[in-house]
Amino acid sequence: RHLPYRIQLILKRWLKYYRNFRYQKKYSNLPAESTTIFNQLKYNILVQPKEHLENGLLLIGYIKAENGMGEHVRSAYQAICSAGISAEVMDFNSQVTARQNDTSIKTTTVANREINLFCVNAPQMPIIEATLGRDFFDGRYNIGYWTWELSKCPVTAQQSFKYPDELWAPSEFIRATFASATDLPVIHMPLAVFKPPFKLKPRGYFGLPPTGFIFLAAFDLSSYIERKNPFGMIEAFRRAFPNADQDQVWLVLKFIGHEQQPGEIDRLRQAARQIKNLILIDTWFSSDETW
Repeated sequence: RHLPYRIQLILKRWLKYYRNFRYQKKYSNLPAESTTIFNQLKYNILVQPKEHLENGLLLIGYIKAENGMGEHVRSAYQAICSAGISAEVMDFNSQVTARQNDTSIKTTTVANREINLFCVNAPQMPIIEATLGRDFFDGRYNIGYWTWELSKCPVTAQQSFKYPDELWAPSEFIRATFASATDLPVIHMPLAVFKPPFKLKPRGYFGLPPTGFIFLAAFDLSSYIERKNPFGMIEAFRRAFPNADQDQVWLVLKFIGHEQQPGEIDRLRQAARQIKNLILIDTWFSSDETW
């Protein structure tokens, strides 16, 4: 009784399900609810019961990831705080392959807000439930801040409609896509852009020519090269500037993720040999370098 409330709650829940996994030797054989408790302890997460919730939002996403979805949750958090709304962020990094060195925003391990804002995509919703349990959703108002790039709603999203009470869409195109497939409220909620302090660097810092016009495309190879379509960019540049070297025009392809897709980098380099004035940059940039 002299232990902190958080420790008491964890111990009570652990003891409640102890018999369920005491004789289990393999994690995969654990009962579902016991697995949830195990995961909450593993990730040091406390899910408060609905009787102890506080006002404000809890954002769930890849807050440390140096990729688009990481910037998604960071942008949403900054916008919400700028509006004077109380909010915290919980890092959910399951199955994230991107580098996770962005520590600009402090995180919490306590799920105790009345509103959950899931800054992940639809396929991750069942993973969150399997990892953190149904009580992570129960008693809260849940919002899915999802993205999608096609006009037809994917099956994975349709299967995840049971989790949120409403959806936010970063663009009108995405809003129309989800609205056509569900009766849930779908609100167009554009992403905000916050310019952090940064030091302007010369072209030479990045190995770029000091003069000439530069077209830039940045993408992640691990996010399916067909979606990013760098081959289309190369072909369009070749057609538009058959004499690129004379016109002083350059195409720069900045990418990451070749570790997960080693075969794709070979295809990209082969296509790059077809045109002049093409520069490939295969490395991670810090936030300062990116800006």
